[in-house]
Amino acid sequence: EGSVVLTPRASQPLHIPWAITFGKPARAALSEIALEPNSFKPSVPTPAVLSLRTGTLLQTPTGPQVQPVARLDFELWHGKKRLGLLARLRDLLPGQVALGVTGLYPGGKQLPPGHYKIVLIALPTGSGPATRVAVRFRIK
Repeated sequence: EGSVVLTPRASQPLHIPWAITFGKPARAALSEIALEPNSFKPSVPTPAVLSLRTGTLLQTPTGPQVQPVARLDFELWHGKKRLGLLARLRDLLPGQVALGVTGLYPGGKQLPPGHYKIVLIALPTGSGPATRVAVRFRIK
């Protein structure tokens, strides 16, 4: 840390403080993840609900720090095959998010019975690795 001094010709010197912090890169926080119910028949009028909390509020020595999520993707997978992107949200402040899971492909066709997962991929606002969480469910 330190200070840079700018000395203009016609004014008083201006002191500008600066600091460089070193630490682990921020990770996009995801918590309180739940899919209710986790086994269901495809339905648009009454979808299952995937709920989660995004971002976090950290207490640091210099005060509270908001850590938002820059981007959150919801990808549909069957086994090792990615079926497509269900939703993409951007610039999320810490808070609650809910997504209706209808049991349809991203293109709208009904999923056949079987086991699937939604992979949540959250990117932090700064540099740092993505957070990945898989939520498993079954179509009856």
